[in-house]
Amino acid sequence: MKLLIGYDGSQFADEALDDLARAGLPPAGQAEVLAVADVLLPPAHEGAAAVDLPAGLVKAIATAHEAVEEAQAIAERGADRLRDVLPGWSVAAHGIADSPAWAIIKRADEWPADLILVGAQGHGFWQRMMGSISSMVVAEAHCSVRVARRVEARSAGEARSGDSEAVNIIVAVDGSDHAARAVETVAGRDWPQGSTAHVVAIVDAKLDGALAAGVDAARRWAEEIGLELDGGDAWVRHMADRSAEKLRQHGLEAHAVVREGNPKQLLIDEAEQRDADVIFMGARGLSRVERVLLGGMSRVVVARAPCTVEIVR
Repeated sequence: MKLLIGYDGSQFADEALDDLARAGLPPAGQAEVLAVADVLLPPAHEGAAAVDLPAGLVKAIATAHEAVEEAQAIAERGADRLRDVLPGWSVAAHGIADSPAWAIIKRADEWPADLILVGAQGHGFWQRMMGSISSMVVAEAHCSVRVARRVEARSAGEARSGDSEAVNIIVAVDGSDHAARAVETVAGRDWPQGSTAHVVAIVDAKLDGALAAGVDAARRWAEEIGLELDGGDAWVRHMADRSAEKLRQHGLEAHAVVREGNPKQLLIDEAEQRDADVIFMGARGLSRVERVLLGGMSRVVVARAPCTVEIVR
């Protein structure tokens, strides 16, 4: 597994690194901590020192180089912290000059990364900046993206399954291939004992009409139970039940939840009511209507969820 981390050295970024201890990641892998100086660094040319440059330009170049050196130092501090969180992993650190969001996206493509970790939006100036960066990365990256958000510690009386390390997971499903990949991702992780997954399918007019619209994935689920095209939303319950069973087969306690209403709001409500640590969801929903199903939800959920969100591609 290759994990790329956008890191700025703040407490907010450190909390994103710490969140990886509860991400169910494998015991070994490759990680790269990337710190980006948002400056324009001109290319180096042989003999450039001999060129008579204006004093202002010389100062600007020196300032840009200092910013990159600072970014490298920040990346190395993040890498040291990450080695404590993921001790079996190979960790590298890089500081570069670029636009932060595009630097993360480009590096993920070049490597290529399997998963990007970025921080979620907060309330201060830098946190708002990180929010815009994470939103762009979620929208434009070609691999999965984990947007980490610190979950407030629960009281001892609220500990789940008697295990403070247990993770409470929500998996959003809508029958699409991306949602199926989200289920597979959760099933393939190594979760602490006592962790629980809630497979959530939310029926609204658009999802309810997917079967009648002839969406292939919806028809496939309906055919498994012999449902007619006008057979209502029984296929949604079947889809959620089958997804939960797949997670149980991989050792998780899993439950299927089907609700009716506004998917964007209800998914966030489920996360709040169940004290979720993380939401997994597909980057796109069902073909033909993907923009109004999970695909249209991902950025809203990332911005408003009370916990970490992992967008699966």
